[in-house]
Amino acid sequence: MIIVLIITTLYFLFNIFHLAILTRPAMRTQSVSKEMISIAICGVLSGVIGVIKSVFEVHEHFGTCHHSYRYYVVGIIPIFIMIFLTVFLVIELRSPDPIKSAENTKKQINATYGLVAFLFCYIFAELPYVFLFALGLINPSDFVQLDEYIYSQVDAFICSSMCIGIIIYAMMSAQYRDTICATVCRSHQVSPGPSVLPLESLTS
Repeated sequence: MIIVLIITTLYFLFNIFHLAILTRPAMRTQSVSKEMISIAICGVLSGVIGVIKSVFEVHEHFGTCHHSYRYYVVGIIPIFIMIFLTVFLVIELRSPDPIKSAENTKKQINATYGLVAFLFCYIFAELPYVFLFALGLINPSDFVQLDEYIYSQVDAFICSSMCIGIIIYAMMSAQYRDTICATVCRSHQVSPGPSVLPLESLTS
């Protein structure tokens, strides 16, 4: 359970950093910036829920607290949101824009494909929730027994897959990487020192 807590915490920090980069002015110029920010906000909320749940499990039950069925009901909701956003992004990717230059169009296509890959990672990560949710509808007793053995592995798998999705998007989007570099480099810039007064003004 400690490992799951560490993974969920890293996932939460990943999404906080991801949201901070997406809200930078350089990234908000993209045509799909609102959808990307919405996805990042969902990731942050999911990370908060995961960290809180892991802390309670470690502190109160030391790994014996299992998911309730309502947890899986909530878990499948983001899947439908991601599917809708994926379809919307693919349609927007295919729509022509004669105003854009060929170079900018290529960069936008790479960034959008990276986002679609991130969404597919998100959907793929949530598939265990769909399976457990369906199992609970068919046979609640099997749901409880299966959840007792695999719920921590499911959490670790989901958070790891979503972090991989963010890394894939960073690798495919040059603008995202440039924004990260600009943000990190700006935080390490050395402020100019105080101006030196002329010798005459000191002796006067």
